[in-house]
Amino acid sequence: LVIFTLTRSIQDMFQWLKNVTRPLLNQRLFLKNLKMEGINLSGHDLRYRDFSGMSLAKSNLSGANLVGCKFKGCNMEDACLNGANLTSADLSGANLSRASLVPDAGEFFRPAILKDANLEGANFTAADLSRADLSGSKIHRNTNFQYAKLIRANFGTCPIRNAVLIGVDLSETDLREINLRGANLERALFKGADLSGADISESRLVHANLEDAILRKSKLDCADACRANFKRAQLDSASLRSAKLQHAVMSGASL
Repeated sequence: LVIFTLTRSIQDMFQWLKNVTRPLLNQRLFLKNLKMEGINLSGHDLRYRDFSGMSLAKSNLSGANLVGCKFKGCNMEDACLNGANLTSADLSGANLSRASLVPDAGEFFRPAILKDANLEGANFTAADLSRADLSGSKIHRNTNFQYAKLIRANFGTCPIRNAVLIGVDLSETDLREINLRGANLERALFKGADLSGADISESRLVHANLEDAILRKSKLDCADACRANFKRAQLDSASLRSAKLQHAVMSGASL
């Protein structure tokens, strides 16, 4: 039992916690309800650990193996998970606001993997998930991707339309035949995205940017695309029945 003297500062206590946490994790112990803000666990093999309820704000988990880990209810604001493997991880109720999950720029250039992850209630507001693999992930109506960067992310067949997508950045993303029917895509970015054969009918695209997007054979029936930007978009054989296009920019678009 370690007893801190009254003269020891809070900073010293926090540093001590950081020092002892690493060996505890290596011993495969499960830790709950601890505050580990700013801790560096980059590159560690942490498979199947239970981090539920912990505060990992501003922590560094880049390149870590987080397969099967539980992050239920975790505070992961501003955390760095670049190149982390989150296959089958449970992130239900986790707060990942402003977290970064971009590909590792190192030797293997590995994107973050959230394949088959439970994202119920997860908050990715303004998070960077560029190139992330979300195929098979469980996305619910309370999964928040508001203003998140999902450039070139892989969704597979997961039901992304259920999520909060206001202001989401899906530029250059392969969204062929994706179902976004009835989704709120206000101010979303689809610059250069491939939406061929996609169902975007009855969706809200107000102020959305679809510049240079490929929308061949897509369905935009009854969509509200007022003030949307379709500049140079490819709309060949697209269905626009009853779509609202007031003040939409259509210069250079092919119809």
